[in-house]
Amino acid sequence: IQQVTPTYIPAAIRQPFIQATNQQVRPTYIPPAIQPSISSYIPQT
Repeated sequence: IQQVTPTYIPAAIRQPFIQATNQQVRPTYIPPAIQPSISSYIPQT
C-alpha cells in the first residue's frame, strides 16, 4: 500500500466522503480502487 495523499478528490467521492467524515462514520461503499488512498484521509481515532 502506497502511503500517498492524492491532491485531487473526485467530486463524486469527495461529497459523500466529507459528509461521512463529519459524522465520523466510515463510508461503506468505498471502491477497491480508491480504498488504499481513502484510508489515508480517515482519522484513526
